[in-house]
Amino acid sequence: LSLLILFIQRQETLVMRDSLTKLNNHRAFASYLEQRIGGPPPRRQVFLVMIDADRFKEINDTFGHSKGDEALIKIADVLRGVAHKGDLITRMGGDEFTIVGQRANEAEVMAFCQAIDQAIEEENRYGGNPYQLSVSWGYALYDSAIHHNVDQLIRAADQAMYINKETVSGY
Repeated sequence: LSLLILFIQRQETLVMRDSLTKLNNHRAFASYLEQRIGGPPPRRQVFLVMIDADRFKEINDTFGHSKGDEALIKIADVLRGVAHKGDLITRMGGDEFTIVGQRANEAEVMAFCQAIDQAIEEENRYGGNPYQLSVSWGYALYDSAIHHNVDQLIRAADQAMYINKETVSGY
């Protein structure tokens, strides 16, 4: 019986994890986000950060797909390094990531996003990479009066990410 339980747990882990970065995948993200906003109102503000790697195609085209995979793993490691215990970090696919968590207010969410930028800069400075990592991010704070479902929260964070990508990064 214990071997069966271990086998089932291992299979669940495989289904919910991205094989390259070892982060959670889209399936884990959807389940976690539904739990966060579908349950009783949280004491702290639920947020969603959407993150997209800038110039990822250039890394693949210039340095090869193995370096592209390495870049994704490094971004995942940076996100793990800045995330708080209890945050869910997800690789949604390709070069897109999300983080779902709770903070006291919007200022803490903004400071968290700025910490991502600082950690990426440190990776570029000290990581010895032949490429420069860069990400664009956008966030949305869950508000039940505005976001009537998970998709609306995702769209709000995604839209904020694309505005950031255009205005800050020029992409």
